[in-house]
Amino acid sequence: MKCDGCTFCCRVLDVPWLDKPAGELCRHATETGGCSLWPHNTPALCKAFACMYRRETKCSPSLKPDACGVMFEQIDDKIVLGTVRKLVTKPMMSQVKAFNRMGLSVVLSEPGNRRKQVFPAPGTGLMQVTSRVEEILREAQNGRA
Repeated sequence: MKCDGCTFCCRVLDVPWLDKPAGELCRHATETGGCSLWPHNTPALCKAFACMYRRETKCSPSLKPDACGVMFEQIDDKIVLGTVRKLVTKPMMSQVKAFNRMGLSVVLSEPGNRRKQVFPAPGTGLMQVTSRVEEILREAQNGRA
């Protein structure tokens, strides 16, 4: 799938090297939904990032991040992190349930809010998922992820 004008990640992700906090639209996002730095000056991490909508070939258009209000990214082989911009929607929860059926735990978070909603995969404990997510996020902050 392609971004096709979606700038959800450009708004919700924290991009320290561009001095862009989570929750604010990146100053390099264009009105047409692209990046003014693309492709030659785009930071490597931005180039490499692909939400699950972009990575999957059979995604419903209703799951495009700017349409459903959540951007899913797989942060390890068993956990999907969903960054939420607005209230929970039916397509969002349908996808959470689909991930759970696939054996993936889902953690929903909102930029600037430390509270997270955790939907463990069957047979996985809530604390197990929460601890692993915190570990991954700490490693990412320390530049080891």
